[in-house]
Amino acid sequence: MLKILAEIEEMLQEKHAASECARRAALSESRLYHLFKAATGWTLRDYASGVRLEVGRQLLASSSLSIKEIAAQVGITPTHFSRAFKAAFGRPPRAYRLGARGSLRSDRRLVAQHPRL
Repeated sequence: MLKILAEIEEMLQEKHAASECARRAALSESRLYHLFKAATGWTLRDYASGVRLEVGRQLLASSSLSIKEIAAQVGITPTHFSRAFKAAFGRPPRAYRLGARGSLRSDRRLVAQHPRL
Protein backbone atom coordinates (compact mmCIF):
# COMPACT_ATOMS: atom_id res chain seq x y z
CA MET A 1 0.00 0.00 0.00
CA LEU A 2 2.90 2.39 0.71
CA LYS A 3 4.14 1.86 -2.82
CA ILE A 4 0.71 2.76 -4.19
CA LEU A 5 0.59 5.91 -2.04
CA ALA A 6 3.99 6.97 -3.39
CA GLU A 7 2.90 6.29 -6.98
CA ILE A 8 -0.23 8.39 -6.55
CA GLU A 9 1.88 11.28 -5.35
CA GLU A 10 4.25 10.89 -8.31
CA MET A 11 1.45 10.77 -10.89
CA LEU A 12 -0.54 13.86 -9.90
CA GLN A 13 -0.80 15.15 -13.46
CA GLU A 14 -1.93 11.88 -14.98
CA LYS A 15 -5.65 11.38 -15.53
CA HIS A 16 -5.48 7.60 -15.33
CA ALA A 17 -3.23 7.25 -12.28
CA ALA A 18 -5.52 4.71 -10.62
CA SER A 19 -5.51 2.36 -13.59
CA GLU A 20 -1.71 2.64 -13.83
CA CYS A 21 -1.32 1.94 -10.10
CA ALA A 22 -3.63 -1.06 -10.41
CA ARG A 23 -1.67 -2.37 -13.39
CA ARG A 24 1.64 -2.03 -11.56
CA ALA A 25 0.24 -3.79 -8.50
CA ALA A 26 -1.29 -6.55 -10.67
CA LEU A 27 -4.78 -5.74 -9.40
CA SER A 28 -8.03 -4.76 -11.03
CA GLU A 29 -9.05 -1.15 -10.49
CA SER A 30 -12.04 -2.18 -8.39
CA ARG A 31 -9.83 -4.36 -6.17
CA LEU A 32 -7.34 -1.52 -5.77
CA TYR A 33 -10.16 0.84 -4.75
CA HIS A 34 -11.46 -1.69 -2.22
CA LEU A 35 -8.03 -2.42 -0.70
CA PHE A 36 -7.12 1.26 -0.60
CA LYS A 37 -10.33 2.18 1.25
CA ALA A 38 -9.87 -0.70 3.69
CA ALA A 39 -6.26 0.23 4.42
CA THR A 40 -6.57 4.02 4.64
CA GLY A 41 -10.21 4.80 5.32
CA TRP A 42 -10.16 7.13 2.31
CA THR A 43 -11.29 6.61 -1.23
CA LEU A 44 -8.50 6.73 -3.77
CA ARG A 45 -10.11 9.78 -5.37
CA ASP A 46 -10.33 11.68 -2.05
CA TYR A 47 -6.74 10.83 -1.19
CA ALA A 48 -5.43 11.96 -4.58
CA SER A 49 -7.45 15.17 -4.32
CA GLY A 50 -5.98 15.84 -0.89
CA VAL A 51 -2.47 15.30 -2.18
CA ARG A 52 -3.11 17.70 -5.06
CA LEU A 53 -4.44 20.36 -2.71
CA GLU A 54 -1.51 19.97 -0.31
CA VAL A 55 1.02 20.31 -3.12
CA GLY A 56 -0.92 23.33 -4.37
CA ARG A 57 -0.92 24.83 -0.88
CA GLN A 58 2.84 24.41 -0.62
CA LEU A 59 3.36 25.98 -4.04
CA LEU A 60 1.12 28.93 -3.18
CA ALA A 61 3.18 29.59 -0.06
CA SER A 62 6.62 29.08 -1.55
CA SER A 63 6.54 30.00 -5.24
CA SER A 64 5.60 32.84 -7.51
CA LEU A 65 3.75 30.55 -9.93
CA SER A 66 0.30 31.74 -10.94
CA ILE A 67 -2.73 29.88 -9.68
CA LYS A 68 -3.29 28.62 -13.22
CA GLU A 69 0.27 27.24 -13.33
CA ILE A 70 -0.09 25.61 -9.93
CA ALA A 71 -3.37 23.98 -10.96
CA ALA A 72 -1.65 22.60 -14.08
CA GLN A 73 1.22 21.25 -11.99
CA VAL A 74 -1.14 19.35 -9.71
CA GLY A 75 -3.19 18.06 -12.64
CA ILE A 76 -6.55 19.84 -12.29
CA THR A 77 -8.26 22.78 -13.93
CA PRO A 78 -7.82 26.22 -12.34
CA THR A 79 -11.55 26.50 -11.60
CA HIS A 80 -11.68 23.11 -9.88
CA PHE A 81 -8.48 23.88 -7.98
CA SER A 82 -9.89 27.18 -6.68
CA ARG A 83 -13.20 25.63 -5.60
CA ALA A 84 -11.63 22.59 -3.97
CA PHE A 85 -8.96 24.71 -2.29
CA LYS A 86 -11.55 27.02 -0.77
CA ALA A 87 -13.60 24.06 0.44
CA ALA A 88 -10.55 22.46 2.07
CA PHE A 89 -8.81 25.50 3.51
CA GLY A 90 -11.63 27.97 4.04
CA ARG A 91 -10.35 30.64 1.67
CA PRO A 92 -9.54 30.90 -2.02
CA PRO A 93 -5.99 30.36 -3.25
CA ARG A 94 -5.24 34.04 -3.77
CA ALA A 95 -6.30 34.99 -0.23
CA TYR A 96 -4.35 32.02 1.11
CA ARG A 97 -1.24 33.13 -0.74
CA LEU A 98 -1.50 36.65 0.65
CA GLY A 99 -1.87 35.33 4.20
CA ALA A 100 0.57 32.45 3.83
CA ARG A 101 3.58 34.60 3.19
CA GLY A 102 3.65 35.37 6.90
CA SER A 103 2.65 32.10 8.54
CA LEU A 104 1.48 28.62 7.64
CA ARG A 105 0.65 27.63 11.22
CA SER A 106 -2.98 28.75 11.15
CA ASP A 107 -3.82 26.15 8.51
CA ARG A 108 -2.47 23.17 10.41
CA ARG A 109 -5.83 22.66 12.14
CA LEU A 110 -7.65 22.71 8.79
CA VAL A 111 -5.47 20.09 7.19
CA ALA A 112 -5.86 17.66 10.08
CA GLN A 113 -9.01 16.41 8.32
CA HIS A 114 -6.93 14.67 5.65
CA PRO A 115 -4.14 12.18 6.36
CA ARG A 116 -1.87 13.59 3.68
CA LEU A 117 -2.44 17.29 4.29
